[in-house]
Amino acid sequence: MMKGQRRPGNGFDLSEAPSHLIRRCQQFYGDLYAREAGGKELTKQQFTLLCALEQNAAADLRVDGISTDAQQLTRHVDARYVGQEFALTLPAEAGASPASIVERFHAEHERTFGHAAPSAPVEFVGVRVVAVGLRPTDEMTRELPDSPGEAVGRRLVHFELGAEPVETTIYERATLGRGQVIEGPAILQQIDTTTVVPPGDRAEVQSSGAIVMAWGDE
Repeated sequence: MMKGQRRPGNGFDLSEAPSHLIRRCQQFYGDLYAREAGGKELTKQQFTLLCALEQNAAADLRVDGISTDAQQLTRHVDARYVGQEFALTLPAEAGASPASIVERFHAEHERTFGHAAPSAPVEFVGVRVVAVGLRPTDEMTRELPDSPGEAVGRRLVHFELGAEPVETTIYERATLGRGQVIEGPAILQQIDTTTVVPPGDRAEVQSSGAIVMAWGDE
């Protein structure tokens, strides 16, 4: 039997199914549900398929060198009232029951469209799994001065409408050193932008050259 086809009494086997076959299987499964359940009751087979898709996605990530602890897998189902042409996509986290998904669908339908029909039958018309592999990245670094940059001047600056101007220290951004902390009030000027550090706040220069602002007592 070709991998990805339905096996009687044993759900689906997607262990060797290519991605295009998985997508076809999802569509087939939605059609199968419409025929077997007819919108009158929910079937647990769709959740079996979600598990199979999740396992297949995790295996693909492992082949790509992504360890299990660096994987992020999210499961969703597309649900609608029987007879509707559109569906809402809802999270289907591990352990969620079909009944809990239906309750969530009613609430989301109410939130999205302003009405719901809790007594109306609900059907699942699609299932999906999104798999993300997280890879470590080297910290971005940039050549920066080792010593702190000196102020290049001072000027009076208005920080609040109607308030008195405040004497403010001026720095050239390019001269700031790695790890340098600038206490506000200050202005960091460069050719393409100006960074304002209000009174009581501070800015810190990162190894990447980025500036991280901290407000007040942060």
